[in-house]
Amino acid sequence: MEYIVAAPWASIIAVAGFAWLCFLLVDDDVEARALLEHILLDNGYQVVTAESIATATELLSSQPFDLALCYVNFGGWSGLTVADRAIAAGVKALVVTGYDMSLEPGSLAPCVYLPKPLHVIELLDGIERCLAAAVEAHRKSSERRN
Repeated sequence: MEYIVAAPWASIIAVAGFAWLCFLLVDDDVEARALLEHILLDNGYQVVTAESIATATELLSSQPFDLALCYVNFGGWSGLTVADRAIAAGVKALVVTGYDMSLEPGSLAPCVYLPKPLHVIELLDGIERCLAAAVEAHRKSSERRN
């Protein structure tokens, strides 16, 4: 399977030295998780994967992440559990959902969420929206040093 990534900001992140950005990718589908991990790695991010909510929760409490990426429906559990725990830990959350975008008000308010089917460019744009503040803070910090 081939894919093309054409996000104009991706090269800016790579050039600016954002390899420190580490993502927690939570998906119970082995093939989907491997594909998403590959896409994220190809775009210069560090990735730690979890196949269950229990593993994701353990990882969130044991190491720092910049972003948690998970699905709403997750093997009989809600991925929003992971998103809530990530947000409580100060980690941005990006949630993928197959539900109608007219969810209950506030149910995904603290998250950036993307509809299924998930397309690479939409994923990368969603990541950019989640991390815009971190990228801007790093840019300003770099400018002050120079």
